[in-house]
Amino acid sequence: MKKVTILALNVIFLLFSTRFTLADSGWEVSIQEWDLAGFFDYTLYYPYSSQVISEVKLPQNQLMTILKAKYVSATEKNYLGLVYGGTDTRLKGRGSDSDWMIEGSDLLTDYGELNAFGKQKIAEVDLGRMILKNETHQTNLFLGWVRQNTTNELRDIVYQLSEGNDLGNQPQPDNGSYLNGEFSGLILGINETYKVKPNLLLTAELKGSFLNAKAYGHWANHIPAWNWENTGNTLGYGADVALKYTFNSNIRAELGYYYNYANFSGCNEILNGELIPQLVDLKYERKGLYAGMVLLF
Repeated sequence: MKKVTILALNVIFLLFSTRFTLADSGWEVSIQEWDLAGFFDYTLYYPYSSQVISEVKLPQNQLMTILKAKYVSATEKNYLGLVYGGTDTRLKGRGSDSDWMIEGSDLLTDYGELNAFGKQKIAEVDLGRMILKNETHQTNLFLGWVRQNTTNELRDIVYQLSEGNDLGNQPQPDNGSYLNGEFSGLILGINETYKVKPNLLLTAELKGSFLNAKAYGHWANHIPAWNWENTGNTLGYGADVALKYTFNSNIRAELGYYYNYANFSGCNEILNGELIPQLVDLKYERKGLYAGMVLLF
C-alpha cells in the first residue's frame, strides 16, 4: 500500500510539474463536447418590400461532439487542421411560425408554435502558417473550407391564430414537414496562443467565412403541400476563446466558448418548382461552452 501511495504521489507531481514549449511538431488530437445554443430563422418578405409575410424561428439547442486533429510540420511553421462533429437526432427546442397576410399592415394574422426535431453537423479543413512566435506568444494565419448542416423536422405543431381568428390551441398532425439548411464556403482567420503559466495556455481565434446557403422546406399541412428551396450568399463570422491546461507532454484539458453567426439576406426562393418574386432571409447562429481532452504525440 505504501509503494502504491508513493507511486501515485510521483505521478501527480509529474503531471503538474511538466513544462512545455508553445509549438511542437506532430499530431494534436482532441475530443470536445459542446453545449450549443442558437437558432435557424427563415423570413419571407412581400415582393419589392421590407414587410414580412412569414417568419419561422427554430431553436438549435443541442449537445454536439467534436473531433479535431491538427498536424504541425517538422519546421513548426505550417499546420493542417481537421474538424468533424455532429449531434444526435433530438429535440432542439420550441419554435414558432408567424404570418402577416394583410399587405401594408403589421397585424399578425397567423401564429403557431412547434418543436424543432433534428441534428446538426460540421466539417472543416484548415491550412495554417505561423507568422509570429516568441517564448510566450504565437500567431497563426489560416485558410480553410467549412460545411455546416442542420435538419429540422417540425413536430407537435399547435396554432393559436389563423386568418386573424383565435383558435385556442389547435394541434396539427405530424406528417413530415421540415426546414433544413446547408452552409458551406471558404474561411480566413487568425488564431493566437498565449502562455499564461508554464502549464496554462490561453487561445483565441477570429475568422470570417464566405458562405453559400441552401435551405430546403416542406410544409405538408397545406393542400397541396408546399415545397421550397432557398439559395444565397453571405459573409459569416466566428470566434473561439479557450483555456488549455497541460498535465504532461501527452495530455491537455480544455475549456472554451464558441460563437458562429451568418445572415443570408435576399435569398431567392423556388416554390413548387417556380421562382417567386419574394426574397428570403436566412439566419443561423451557434454558440456555447465546450470542454475537451487533447492528446499530443
